[in-house]
Amino acid sequence: MKTTTIRNLAIAGTLAGAAFAASAATPHLFRAGPPTADELGLSGTAATEWSELREETIDLRDAARATALDEFDKLRALLATDAPDLDAYDREIEQAIDRHLAAARALRQRKVEFYDGLAPDQQAKLRAAVRDRMDRIARFRSALLDIDPAF
Repeated sequence: MKTTTIRNLAIAGTLAGAAFAASAATPHLFRAGPPTADELGLSGTAATEWSELREETIDLRDAARATALDEFDKLRALLATDAPDLDAYDREIEQAIDRHLAAARALRQRKVEFYDGLAPDQQAKLRAAVRDRMDRIARFRSALLDIDPAF
């Protein structure tokens, strides 16, 4: 249990720190959401459906960031006490992670269903947009790994 608690504390701290650093240092990279329906060349029902999925994606991301920052503050306050209840905090973190993963899984499934309903040319545009997003995330990850730990 102690290893799990320490792991979750590290995850919470890392996520909160990364979310804060990302939003402060490079707001354009993280405040942008998935491509818009216009950027994907979608119209009609597909555009409406995509816009709804896009907004849900942004809302889920923003909620995860807010939770991570809140948990970071809770952890800081908890560690300042003489007798922190790390087991209770660990349970709280596990529940927050489980809720987020369940919501992300359901949203991802709806996106797959949306993709399956698109015409082949629209699917190709969406795949290209996802590849571009993955490339940007890889560049950001690389930049984070290059940060001097003494900083």
